Amino acid sequence: MGNASQVLVPNPESVDPLLGTSLGHFTIQERLPGGSMGRVYRAWDIRLRRTVALKVIRTDLASDPVAWGRILREARIASRLNHPNICAVYDVGENSDQAYIAMEYVKGSPLTGAVRPNGLPIDKAIRLAIQIAEGLVHAHAEKIIHRDIKSNNVLVTPNWQAKILDFGLAQRIKTRNDAKVTSSYLSLEIGGPLAGNLFYLAPEILHGKVPNIQSDLWALGILLYEMLTGKFPFAGRTFFETSFLIMASPPPPRPRSVPASLSRVVERCLEKDRRNRYKSAHQIVQDLRRLQQSNLPFTRSQHEGKRV
Repeated sequence: MGNASQVLVPNPESVDPLLGTSLGHFTIQERLPGGSMGRVYRAWDIRLRRTVALKVIRTDLASDPVAWGRILREARIASRLNHPNICAVYDVGENSDQAYIAMEYVKGSPLTGAVRPNGLPIDKAIRLAIQIAEGLVHAHAEKIIHRDIKSNNVLVTPNWQAKILDFGLAQRIKTRNDAKVTSSYLSLEIGGPLAGNLFYLAPEILHGKVPNIQSDLWALGILLYEMLTGKFPFAGRTFFETSFLIMASPPPPRPRSVPASLSRVVERCLEKDRRNRYKSAHQIVQDLRRLQQSNLPFTRSQHEGKRV
């Protein structure tokens, strides 16, 4: 959430004025790495007597109605979701000019750090992809699009459980009666009038269309490719080159270690025309579970097929 990463290893800062203090009924105990809109801490919930991850919005943004509006919106959207593969939101509030959001404390680290230069073992990549897809099944059933699925927004616990973070860019699934949304509604971390991380953006978003469920499924396909190879399928030297690759270029050839049947799952997620992608995250779960149960020789090199 807001790229907040709740991890086991604390950020080694010698002085932090919030350490040992309280915000509302939360006592701040330890600084955690991460947080684009503020700092993230391990904190103790005095009322319910449990450990939480507390995201505290930056002081310079505390009086900014846009920033505060975003954190409120994130909390309200995410608090409706209750799934083992989605980081739960407990509370949101203000205290002494500090805005904060209390979340489930997850003993884990961002998927970004777990992905090796050559990718994860295939069985682990499939296992994590199934869990992330199952989290999206739940969010989409609640008519919520995440819009920012990426490796830094997925926590992985020591027992390889995946937890989706950051519903700060999430939005309600729009109906035919909703007014059209133009590119002015977007805000981007890489730059330009877009929302999310460029490497995970679906072609239709770059074409100015409204994101939908299939846009999340594209991002999941990018993430699965990243887990399998350690690389992005569409990565140019500039913003414009990367955008062109996303919109017009096929994915690069798959590694021989990736079975063709798994490659086809990724290919279907990465169809340029979203009408040709999976219709739902549930279909992805079904295909990946079939692969998981098929006893494919995941540890041997595969020579069939040409692409991921």
